[in-house]
Amino acid sequence: MTTKKHAQNTSSLLKQSKIGFKPVKSSETCRQEAVIAMFIAQHRAIEPVGHLCELLKLFGAKKVKLHRTKCTNLIKNVVSVHFNEDLRLDLGNEKFSLLIDASTDISITKLLGVAIIYYSAQCEKIQSTFLSLVSIESGDALNISKCLLDELSRLKIPVSNMIGIGTDNASVMVGRKKAFIHY
Repeated sequence: MTTKKHAQNTSSLLKQSKIGFKPVKSSETCRQEAVIAMFIAQHRAIEPVGHLCELLKLFGAKKVKLHRTKCTNLIKNVVSVHFNEDLRLDLGNEKFSLLIDASTDISITKLLGVAIIYYSAQCEKIQSTFLSLVSIESGDALNISKCLLDELSRLKIPVSNMIGIGTDNASVMVGRKKAFIHY
């Protein structure tokens, strides 16, 4: 980092001009894209969203440009924020259980999927719903525990109200040595 060659190469990077961004779309187009993302999140897989949007253009949604990556980011960063707050309010101070499973996606990113089961006073029934999909650094028990506790804290869900947890029987999840759940 302190070599002359490195210093010369980084100085040229600092002189580059900034990238201009395209103008923001109309609020109607943004609303249409958000509605499609909510529909996909609730009813379908993300894979066909690009094709769905091409079909919707035939019915008047001319400016909508929504494909897998943008739809995923809308669900994760816009739609889920609203629903996480609704879920937290519905959960209130009720006891809950979690279902967790670690996985690796196509880009070799390790993920922890979390579902929550609780009694909803608002709906007057037991609810089972997706809670979170968390990127984890490694799939070991200690990191899974840390990430799960951090995610519950971020969502303002008290871990003291957790009464159960379910996992698959992978050795990192359940076992006698270095497992998430020891027996």
